[in-house]
Amino acid sequence: MLQLVKKHLEPGGVFIFTTPNLTGYGARMMKEQWLGYREDHVSLKGYDDWVALLKETGFTPVYCGSTFFSGIPWFNRFPLGIVNWGLLFLFGSWKWRSGESFVGLFKKDSLQQ
Repeated sequence: MLQLVKKHLEPGGVFIFTTPNLTGYGARMMKEQWLGYREDHVSLKGYDDWVALLKETGFTPVYCGSTFFSGIPWFNRFPLGIVNWGLLFLFGSWKWRSGESFVGLFKKDSLQQ
């Protein structure tokens, strides 16, 4: 998938990438019950693994962060849900490694064709 993205972007082009974060608090706390374990999630990795893979593929990170606590059921119920969803609504993601989903903005290296 990353090779196809790279093929279709002009040098210096950017794309946004988001995927479940295997090293987030939700995955670590909920273990097998974590909501990120689904059939359609075929390549689960942690924050640092995604950044390294994208760099190896020829992308430069512009922004990397993660979302908040949606994978932990208590944070989806009142009253904690208000805090979690409020943070998600206000910020989208935060520059930290331990949230539910990895979020990255990457640029295709200018020298790449």
